[in-house]
Amino acid sequence: MATLVVCISRTDGANGEAVGIAVARDLGYRYVDREIVDRAAEKARVDRATIADVEHRKSFVRRLLDGLPNPSTLVDPFGAVTGAPLGLEGVGPFGSPPAKPDLRDVIREVIGDLAEEGRVVIVSHAGSLALAGAPSVLRVLVTASPAVRAERISRGGKWLEPAAAAAAVRDGDRNRQDYLRRFYDVGSEQPTHYDLVVNTDVLTAQQAATVVCAAARAAAS
Repeated sequence: MATLVVCISRTDGANGEAVGIAVARDLGYRYVDREIVDRAAEKARVDRATIADVEHRKSFVRRLLDGLPNPSTLVDPFGAVTGAPLGLEGVGPFGSPPAKPDLRDVIREVIGDLAEEGRVVIVSHAGSLALAGAPSVLRVLVTASPAVRAERISRGGKWLEPAAAAAAVRDGDRNRQDYLRRFYDVGSEQPTHYDLVVNTDVLTAQQAATVVCAAARAAAS
């Protein structure tokens, strides 16, 4: 059965985004990351900032790389719904306020919708866990050692001082583990959550992408 979905999870500083872009290009698939937030916001009728906050509680590193504002400035951090289906505003059972959807469920639904569309590379959002057991899915973790990731984020001190970069990596890893716990009740991430784990300490993003593409094609044969 052809591999129609490649899920790439990544740790901060592991070049996972670059790997995902290269994989999508080489396979001729669509690259998806921020679109998940956009779709979830539209589906839940909330603003994009609310979804981003509920999903990630973005670390400093993610805000630096993604250009998102500090979570403390985001609107409605508790995920309150700002709208209702047309014609049902303010109406719930027996006249009560409309039920508020669990935004985590909405995000998982969007990931499932994208998988059904097929021929897609889903980066981040724990797609590998959301689609665990689904057919035609290759689940990949792109990671690297903390020292290498901190050096990449620091850019030799041009972006951050080395000590600050190391602290940012630790913060990002804590946020990542918190995300997996909140969304999927995963207390400890394991290699067996993935079909392929790629260490980019030595590999370039393109070399790592070549490995992933080879696995995707082999799984399809």
